Amino acid sequence: MRDARDRRSGRRRPVSAGGGRGLAGALVLCLAAAPALAQASDPAAPAEPLTGPEKLARQQKIAAAECARYDGVFSLAPGAVTEIDLTGDREPEMIVDFRFFSCSTVHQLYCATDACPLQVHEGVATTTWRALDWRLVEWGPDRVLMMMREGDICGAATPEVCYEAAIWRNGRFLTAGPIPQ
Repeated sequence: MRDARDRRSGRRRPVSAGGGRGLAGALVLCLAAAPALAQASDPAAPAEPLTGPEKLARQQKIAAAECARYDGVFSLAPGAVTEIDLTGDREPEMIVDFRFFSCSTVHQLYCATDACPLQVHEGVATTTWRALDWRLVEWGPDRVLMMMREGDICGAATPEVCYEAAIWRNGRFLTAGPIPQ
């Protein structure tokens, strides 16, 4: 612990080594960079793009290593992986919901302010959103991916929620909002 001055009163107050942001903020930053760092430093990392199941296996390995750093045990809870045909090609796409990546010693390994990564793997392509929850809605011939998002995505306050719909057309997702890169 170190001391810092309170902005209002000018009095000294203890501050954690994280600058007052706490372990959760530091953990989110570390974990956000972990997949890229792990792939960059892993000499066994494949040079060719990975398919959905290969990406999931890699993500599980990285998550297990991160969880072990906190003396925890990693598990993939039911609901983490859903396979369903979103594209209409009669081949299932893999939806990975990181809310169900569980570590025995860390409340939510990949989630910040409750929103968690939601990935759709279509072949070697992956689209990632941050979502609080999601549903698949059948609407005529379309399968619509409905996502509950944090309010700041829609210009509201974070405690509020909004919804985003996405459909697959011509090799990509279409939505009223920007597509994550």
